[in-house]
Amino acid sequence: FEPKLSDFRKRDEREPNEDEAKLLVDQAEFLYDAYIREQKLLALAEMKIIFLFKSLEISLKKLVEIAYSKEKAKKLFRWEDIKDSFKEHNVYLSKFDEYDEVIELKQVSNNIKHSESISTEVNSIREFRSESIFNYQDLEDFYSRIEMNINSFISSLSNSLINDLTAGT
Repeated sequence: FEPKLSDFRKRDEREPNEDEAKLLVDQAEFLYDAYIREQKLLALAEMKIIFLFKSLEISLKKLVEIAYSKEKAKKLFRWEDIKDSFKEHNVYLSKFDEYDEVIELKQVSNNIKHSESISTEVNSIREFRSESIFNYQDLEDFYSRIEMNINSFISSLSNSLINDLTAGT
C-alpha cells in the first residue's frame, strides 16, 4: 500500500481523497489476499509431493516386511538402506521403468523439506528448469506427471516380488 500511496502523491502532488484512499486500501487488500491464497496453494502442492514420497517409502518398507523380514523392515530409515535390502535379494529398484520418476520425487521432496531455493539437482527436472524457487503450478504439474508412475512402480515391484517368491516354491 505504501509504495502505491507514494506514487499517487508524486503524480498528483496532493493527498488522495477519501474515495481514492479507499480504492488504494481495497487494492492492497486484494493483492495481499491473492498472495496468501498463492502461498496456501504452494503449501498444499508441497504437502502432496512430500506425502507421495512418504507413502512410497512406507510401501517399500511394507514390501520388505512381507517378502523378506519384519525385523529387517523395522531397521530401514534411509533410502539407500531400502534399496540395499532389495538388492540383497537380487531385486534392483533401478531396473524398473518408473525408477527415474521415483528418484525425481525423492529429490523434489527432499529439496522442499530442506530449502526454499531449488537445488541444481532438482533444477534439471523439466518442470523446474528455469526456476529458482518453487511455485504451486510447477509443483502441481510435476505431481500430475509422476503420480501414476509412482503407483505403477509399486505395482510393478509387487508383481515382481510375487513372481520371484512363487517361483521359489
